[in-house]
Amino acid sequence: MSTSAPQPLHDDFRDFLRALTESRVRFLLTTDFSKSSFDLEIWADPERENSERLAGALAEFSAGAIDLTAGDLSAHHFDSLFLGQPPVRIRLFTRNPGSCFCTEFSDSKKCELAGIDFKIPTLNKVQK
Repeated sequence: MSTSAPQPLHDDFRDFLRALTESRVRFLLTTDFSKSSFDLEIWADPERENSERLAGALAEFSAGAIDLTAGDLSAHHFDSLFLGQPPVRIRLFTRNPGSCFCTEFSDSKKCELAGIDFKIPTLNKVQK
């Protein structure tokens, strides 16, 4: 996974990352920036308290257009959500078969992009 992002980072991507960090959402950025076209891919912790913060961040980012509850986001049947259209599309997911968010998060690497701090997985286990 490459961590050097094409510049400049699209405003929607930056705003979404900022909404997540300001809401203290536990997430990993799993985007492969080496691809010529990419989605901003976010793996969020499905734990209930984090899902509450995530629901708030989604509502803030979408100005209320996305109406998902913490229960929706932490439910076992919830897989992923796409926001926007390519080339400016965000993929948010809470389940990653074969991987445990807590393990990946504790082994993750801190990074910074466009003035926003976040974490990326250090193990190459994230499946897309």
